[in-house]
Amino acid sequence: MSVLAIDIGSEFVDLAFEGEDTLKTLKRPVGSSDPAGAILSAIDDFSQSASIPVSALRDIRIGSTGAINALLAKRIGRIALLTTTGFADTLYLGRQNRRDLYDPIARLASPTFLVDRLDIHEIAGRLDAEGKEIDPQPENGASELVRTLGFKGYDAVAVCLLYSYLNPDHELRLRECIEKALPDVPVILSHEIDPNPREFERTVSTCLEACLRSMEARTMAALETGLAKRGFTEKLQFADGTGRLLTPAVAKTRSSALLISGPAAAARHAAWLSNASKTPLALAVDIGSTTTDMTLIKDGAPTFTRQSEFAGVPIRQAMTDVHSLDLGGLACPVLDGIGGIVFERPSEAPSLSLRALSLRDCLAWLERIPVRAAPDTKIFLDTLGEDLGLSTDATAEAIVAAAEQQVASALLKFSVKRNVDPSRAVFVGMGGLGAVLGAGIAERLGITKILAHEAPAVAGALGMLTMGPNVSSRLRVGATALVLGQSGLADRLNTLRDALPPLDSARFTESLSVEMAATPFMHPFEVTLTQPSDDPHVLVSAFATQYTDRFGIAPPGSGHVFAMTLSHVPADLFTHRPEPALPEASSGMIASDGGTLWIPEGWVLSVVQGGYAMTRAEA
Repeated sequence: MSVLAIDIGSEFVDLAFEGEDTLKTLKRPVGSSDPAGAILSAIDDFSQSASIPVSALRDIRIGSTGAINALLAKRIGRIALLTTTGFADTLYLGRQNRRDLYDPIARLASPTFLVDRLDIHEIAGRLDAEGKEIDPQPENGASELVRTLGFKGYDAVAVCLLYSYLNPDHELRLRECIEKALPDVPVILSHEIDPNPREFERTVSTCLEACLRSMEARTMAALETGLAKRGFTEKLQFADGTGRLLTPAVAKTRSSALLISGPAAAARHAAWLSNASKTPLALAVDIGSTTTDMTLIKDGAPTFTRQSEFAGVPIRQAMTDVHSLDLGGLACPVLDGIGGIVFERPSEAPSLSLRALSLRDCLAWLERIPVRAAPDTKIFLDTLGEDLGLSTDATAEAIVAAAEQQVASALLKFSVKRNVDPSRAVFVGMGGLGAVLGAGIAERLGITKILAHEAPAVAGALGMLTMGPNVSSRLRVGATALVLGQSGLADRLNTLRDALPPLDSARFTESLSVEMAATPFMHPFEVTLTQPSDDPHVLVSAFATQYTDRFGIAPPGSGHVFAMTLSHVPADLFTHRPEPALPEASSGMIASDGGTLWIPEGWVLSVVQGGYAMTRAEA
């Protein structure tokens, strides 16, 4: 089957095509086009260069880092938030956590940029902690609110009412009223997006979905229209944050699930490389234009989480466990005032002219990437070099070393939090600079082996080629496993199975993920049963084992079940791909259309299935 996978970032559109015994990759600049226009233009270029009509494709898969970049740049839609009377400040109060324990200035950890305070509106009506109505919504309260506010100029309306995850009636009435008045404005309800306790987290989840939905919907509609004009009538799918594929109908209602689709796709590719080389433990690092994304690969699969943070937004949903660092090829080096170098986003960095020096400029100056250094690069380097007391080349080396150290420090922190010694892992270099800076990062962590595809710069697109569909159903529970008993667990498993299509055992296996905590007042984590069971003692035992592995102590309770998710897991999609030819050069820069490797002295290059391995000579 002919599959075309597309991963769009801030600067480039990456494409990977797999047909009968054929693998092709292509990289095209985004330019000034909107995301849909850039993707369609890249598809046209691929179709022409590969002599494959768009109408002949059987499957097009799309992932993106666009939502992350929009959050980083705070370029999001304007939304209104409706909440229960007395709870308008929930988002602004947040969790009173210090981002840095030793920072003398306590910085608010809440993403207040998601919605302006003036766009938050309270509405009467109240449920108690059991979901029972103690204060009914005024009969005309919702319609009066819609009439008074009008909601003009909003891209979406988020509704997050107290205890709505127990009883959604009030939220459903609000949506019905708003949709009658404004049928073209999406209304996002908290009980559908995040049906779990904790008001701050639910508010963030609902606002995030509202901020992204209109942006993603416009892109998807433009893509469907553009592909139809090109004669494409087959399967269109969108990658989600778990590394699986969604149909357009589902993706349009779960925009926040697409948030880290690009990094999750790259993690799938890292898992493929790890499987190919029989690597049990790997740290995948994808360094692009604006961010560095890192993922842990264990036993040939990415690890997952339901609690993460991107661009300062705490996110509570199932996703690949990715940590994103705000550092990429466009990052601008500046002096920190104490003799060191730090990096800022291009829009924040001071410049001597119309642009600022970037990490990519320094790599081009040192001839580690196949790009000619800009004419003013030397001027920038000499200016910084005066303060550092270094020559032009030494300044560029110092900037690159600072970037490698910053990524290494973040990767060390990421690893330790997951109880992993990075020196025992293999480094997987991805993105435009992952295999360029990889050796320098690895050396700082004691890592002795690096894996990289022959086209590392299109890792996300390659990862989508190995994805299967996301076939899953989630059910909120809210009880301890032992209280549920066998009959309670069996009833809930049957409810989940009824919500899914019949299991095709030739293509899928069942997997049950249970969100559990020792007590109802603790944060849950996922307990996975690859063979779903309705025996509560099996679940309690699995919870105790995974809790002990994670925290090093026995759990203080048998396990409270927050929710259950039953999934149809695709059969192993690992495919054999031929080994690339070993380049003539054994060190220095090795560049191709699909990306660049930098092999410093002391490292030895060899060929593995689908790519290359770099090993420390003394290892």
